[in-house]
Amino acid sequence: MLILALDTSGKSLSAALLRDDEPIASCTLSIGLKHSATALPLVHDLCDKSGVSQADIDAYACAIGPGSYTGIRIGVSLIKGLAYAGGKPAVGISTLAALAEALPSYDENQIIVPMIDARSGRFFSAARCDSQWIVPEGNRQQSELARLLLPHLQDRDEKARHLLLVGDGAAHHARIEQWPAAVTVRDAGPAYRWPDARVIALMARVKLLTGGDFSPFLLEASYLSPSQAERLRQSNG
Repeated sequence: MLILALDTSGKSLSAALLRDDEPIASCTLSIGLKHSATALPLVHDLCDKSGVSQADIDAYACAIGPGSYTGIRIGVSLIKGLAYAGGKPAVGISTLAALAEALPSYDENQIIVPMIDARSGRFFSAARCDSQWIVPEGNRQQSELARLLLPHLQDRDEKARHLLLVGDGAAHHARIEQWPAAVTVRDAGPAYRWPDARVIALMARVKLLTGGDFSPFLLEASYLSPSQAERLRQSNG
């Protein structure tokens, strides 16, 4: 199975080709939000250099959000178009889930907290522990995230109260004073600020092997909140 995956949900643009469970080519551009001009040429270049034609690709995948509204729309539209043209399935992967999945093996006592800056003091966030999502995805203030995490921290021995933050919202541990007391907080680091298309491809492969309907017509963005234009329209309506 050959999968082409794309992430356009943030400032970095990432594309990858996966054959079975082995990435055969990948590229990341961190040149700002220029995805409308760079995404398709990057996909074509990756395929050309890998000796892969569009007919060779068995499935497509992309990050569906949350993240940059414009970036997500570009990625979803591009993957839908390529999948539809080739008559191939298209798989959507959560940006937050891809961030958490990219981490190497970690202490099972740690709670993984993917956080993406949603501006105005808010974060797209969730929390996972031992492969289970204990806080669902949402657009929330850090104080609300801390409140939702509190019950899962209180049941733990003090030595097991570890949060591992991943995503661009993790920089500087967000606002350290807003985390519950007696909690150890770590930033996974710059390598885990945005999703990797290789991880998205691997996650898509698992979904495809599990089964389901992955028609490109069903691929939709997951913004988790209205765009600024929609908010202004609602406030003026």
